[in-house]
Amino acid sequence: MKDPKNSIEESANMAKLIRALANLIDKSSDEEISALLRGQATLSVKTKENSRVISMFSSEELQTLIKNLQGLSDREEGQRLLESMSFGRRELERLGKLLSISILKSDNMERLNEKIIEATIGARLNSLAIRGDDRPSFKMNYDRWSKTIREKLVNNDWDSGLISKVFIEAEKEIKSEYEKGSLNSAGACFVVVLQKYDKDLAIAWERGEGGHGAGLPALAEKYEITKAEVTASFQRGFEKKVAILALFRETPNQ
Repeated sequence: MKDPKNSIEESANMAKLIRALANLIDKSSDEEISALLRGQATLSVKTKENSRVISMFSSEELQTLIKNLQGLSDREEGQRLLESMSFGRRELERLGKLLSISILKSDNMERLNEKIIEATIGARLNSLAIRGDDRPSFKMNYDRWSKTIREKLVNNDWDSGLISKVFIEAEKEIKSEYEKGSLNSAGACFVVVLQKYDKDLAIAWERGEGGHGAGLPALAEKYEITKAEVTASFQRGFEKKVAILALFRETPNQ
């Protein structure tokens, strides 16, 4: 027979837990709760400070990022891509777990970055170097390649006039990176200019620069939209950036 004292204690603990959860939800913003309901954010409880942690990146988005990293041609490109995401330790640890990387408490942010780069890029490059096949092969010249990229962007519902304008503005940088074989860097040069004309990309960049969860009120005021709309725009901007970089990464096959 169950001890009545234990039942009372369990009920009291459950009541405390429910009150704690209710308090946590009450402190969360509407956009955070909405992200949780959509499965685009998670809650994490810590024993010390910062008990409320909401990640802005879903597992699917992190998996997409991993695929992008795995397709890059060198470690420096991977490092630049990771830095552009402005990840905190939490996101880096989540990436590490998805990659089955051993993470130590003593690992600092720099070490976590190194482990992720080695897991996604380093091992493959080392294997290619051993086989004597460590450089990508490009069969298209720049003019033909850039035309192909523009056509693919238009086919993905980007305005042809805007795409042409951005290519003209960023041509020097894009061409330089392409000729070095750095397709992801070429895409990054394109995105840097494109964000001047696309609010979602601009918000994703500005919010990333400020750190996750930071700058919502300021961005809402700057763009004259609600905080929930800033969060939604950030998500769209992230998805656009990942899609564009993936498109640029595709090695021409003819």
